[in-house]
Amino acid sequence: MIVIAEALLVFTVTWWIALFISLPINVEMNETEGPVVGCASSAPKRAHLAIKALIVTAIASLMTCLYCYFKYKGYVDKVFAVLYDLAP
Repeated sequence: MIVIAEALLVFTVTWWIALFISLPINVEMNETEGPVVGCASSAPKRAHLAIKALIVTAIASLMTCLYCYFKYKGYVDKVFAVLYDLAP
């Protein structure tokens, strides 16, 4: 049960980080056109959010699978054991 919670936590954190990294990429702005009434001049004309969400979900799924694989092989526990030994 704890492994499922860890995997969900890794997926959620990775998904949000990847989403915030991908948000400013390939955004079309309204700069070339004149002033648009009813919205800010910095508002994006096309942000491609659906495509970004799919790509971010694929990246988060891959990272979660890698985490679960390394956890299953015991690499994650070894790293944390070294970190715990460093604490006074």
